[in-house]
Parts: sequence; structure tokens; C-alpha cells
Amino acid sequence: MGQYGYRQVKNKSVQERHAALQRAVKGLGARRVAELIQGAAVFSKNNSPDSTRAFNADLKWLAAHYPAARLPAMAPGRARSRSRSRSPSRSKSSSR
Repeated sequence: MGQYGYRQVKNKSVQERHAALQRAVKGLGARRVAELIQGAAVFSKNNSPDSTRAFNADLKWLAAHYPAARLPAMAPGRARSRSRSRSPSRSKSSSR
């Protein structure tokens, strides 16, 4: 998204970031922009918490201004897929 001016988010003002996001939405679409920002936020979570805070703020701004940018959120602490229960045929047999 650097081609739209959305780079080095720690050093940009909120207005500069929002203007860059608007250009990116015109070029890529709101949903794709939100996916890219969410990926960048997750990727930079441990190494650059300041950038992650800016990414998350921009995600909230995108969702407020572009309804198509709302990504399905996972409930905190829940796994993405359901755990499989063992079928009776695969359980340990008690006859040894």
C-alpha cells in the first residue's frame, strides 16, 4: 500500500494516514485494504507496538467510513476452528 502513500505509519499524522487510506480504497477496495492493514497489525504486534496501535486505529476508521471494510472479528481467546472430538472407533480400548 506504499504506492498510495500508506507507509511508515508511526511517522505520519492521522490526516495523512486517512488520506492515504482513501486513495488505497479507490485503488484496491475497502475490504482488501482492511485485510492488508489487519495483516500488518498482526505482523508488527511484537516488534512495533506503536505501529500496531496506528494500524488498529486505522482499521476502526475504515470500518466507520466504509461498511465493506468490516472484517469478521474472532472472539478473544477462542480458537479459529472447532476441536474435533474423538470418535468411538478411535478411542483407546480397555481390553489389553
